[in-house]
Amino acid sequence: MISFLRITKAYLIVLPSLLWLFFSYNTLAQHQDTLITMPNTPAAAASPLDTLGYLELIYQTKDSLLDVPYRRNNGVLLNHRTQMFYDSLKVKAEGKRFTRELYNALFADTSKKDQIHKVLDPGLFKTYKNKVIRSITIRRLDVFGPTIEDTTLEATRFIKKIGNDVHIKTRNRIIRQSLMFHEGDRLNPFLVFENERLLRDLPYIDDARFLISNNNSHQDSVDIILIIKDLWPYGASAELLNIQTGNASIRNTNVLGLGHQFEARLFWDTSKERLLGIGLQYSIANIGGSYITGNLYFADRWNLKTYRLDLYRDFMASDINWAGAVSLEKTQITQDMALRDTTWKDVYLDYLNNDFWLGRSFSIGSRMGTKPTQTNFFIASRLWYNDFIRSPDTQEDHLYRFQDKTQLLFSIGLSRQGFYRSTHIYSFGQTEDVPFGYLVKLTGGFEQGQYNYRPYAGISASGAYSFSRFGYYYAQAEWGSFINNGEAEQGVFHLLVKHHTDLMTFNRFKFRQFITAEYIRGINRYTDEFVSLENRTGITGLRSRYLRGDEKMLLKLESVMFTPYMLFGFRFVGFAFADLGTISGSSFAESNHKLFSSVGIGVRIRNERLVFNTLQLKLTWYASLPEEATYDVFMVSGEPRLMLRNFYMDKPQIVDY
Repeated sequence: MISFLRITKAYLIVLPSLLWLFFSYNTLAQHQDTLITMPNTPAAAASPLDTLGYLELIYQTKDSLLDVPYRRNNGVLLNHRTQMFYDSLKVKAEGKRFTRELYNALFADTSKKDQIHKVLDPGLFKTYKNKVIRSITIRRLDVFGPTIEDTTLEATRFIKKIGNDVHIKTRNRIIRQSLMFHEGDRLNPFLVFENERLLRDLPYIDDARFLISNNNSHQDSVDIILIIKDLWPYGASAELLNIQTGNASIRNTNVLGLGHQFEARLFWDTSKERLLGIGLQYSIANIGGSYITGNLYFADRWNLKTYRLDLYRDFMASDINWAGAVSLEKTQITQDMALRDTTWKDVYLDYLNNDFWLGRSFSIGSRMGTKPTQTNFFIASRLWYNDFIRSPDTQEDHLYRFQDKTQLLFSIGLSRQGFYRSTHIYSFGQTEDVPFGYLVKLTGGFEQGQYNYRPYAGISASGAYSFSRFGYYYAQAEWGSFINNGEAEQGVFHLLVKHHTDLMTFNRFKFRQFITAEYIRGINRYTDEFVSLENRTGITGLRSRYLRGDEKMLLKLESVMFTPYMLFGFRFVGFAFADLGTISGSSFAESNHKLFSSVGIGVRIRNERLVFNTLQLKLTWYASLPEEATYDVFMVSGEPRLMLRNFYMDKPQIVDY
């Protein structure tokens, strides 16, 4: 195995980041981990919800759910001096139009907002467990203006008012199709909690919150209130890969308020005889309330022609007992093909790819409380068929990825899963559902390949938990291999550890530290197979065939600063990062066990109300470079929103290498 001493040396490169991490833990952290129950109080008279009786709410002051200033149990305002400073700054800025507009552009007005995040607590719902749901009231908020925390806010700027006027809100029947309970059902607190999370996961929903109304005149029943807010559905993006090549797209994530998604993309390459190409995609999330997603995709450009149909339903909640997918694909493509020590140019492929899987979940039990969990046992099977009509010439131990093959796999697994709410992890303030628990999975089956028949066996275990003051930890270990003539073949061992700290606050700035460590080792792999330290799988922005081998170790560090500044709804996040890695088993002796690294800074810009990808600008310095290296010093990219890994069973599959 690669020596960890070589990774240790790399800390000299990122010492400032490590010192900042130490400083943050000891001087910046401001946390309150207690849950403060709010007694039953009537809703404000001006609220449209006042006819629904009394609302059971809870104040949660853990981690990132608060903006300053916020209230303690005794109602005392914290950070009073800070608030006075910004209030005085606002008064001074009001004198002239320029300074007034500058202040409004840079600082969000929080004077009208309730700074305490109101959340549903499943533990509090124990009082109402098994009571009959008498009614479900849905309140749909405007895209711009009101928030889940304060529904009385209104859009004040002209452009936002116009946006609200032209936006078609998600239709009531579409929202009701997404509910996992209905009038007349018995209230299941855990199901309500999960349903809220599933609504937030829909591509056209910004946020959602369930509240409960307990009318004393109906002791045996309750009323459920759903407050829900759409995302602005229209978006566009452009990407310039180089001077000659790029693409641009337009999209609508909620066509006519029906929850359908449409995207059209235009590709261009001035070096090709055929200048333009197109890509079209149409998707429907949660078809007919079944939580089945349908997706149609077509692309036609100078080097690619593909058709794809997907129908899938994942294990995304404890009440979803059946999951599976059907995927049909026909593709013709000309592309460069990377091998261990070289790259083939303009390889033509023509293939069919058909994938089917089906799984069943059995509930073992649930545990309520401030962080409820559900335990499930899973079984699943999968049939995957890959047929190459045209490909490079293959051999038994060469170019495996282009061989015809049929795999039949089976998995069993045990999962315990829960979620808690937070913000400022991968979002810029939007509610995020953070998974914790574990998943253990055994996979077995066989492959009928183009040259031989082989059984397969694999095991995977993953888990995550959040520790007070020590942050969130995720770990995964997995092993898998084919068996040929009694020996392991094309095996892999993979270890992944991720960590992020609790949110730390200094004045109006918020900070998190992220650490990712990964180790991969191939076991009796074919001669053309490899793992790589290139670009997104290793040192970001760096490419070279000297970075390919059969074993790698990677460490990524990132310090993120969430700023309070906002310009036309766009928020700004600054970050500093370091990537470090080593490779062994390379075809080039000078690359083996050598430390490669990069450090840099960047900024991310995003409006959480819009469906645009995050705009990322990154400046990178490479401390060491391999032979024949190409690299990006300055990068501009559109980054999709990242998600934390959950612990639901997925389709049976071999461990990726």
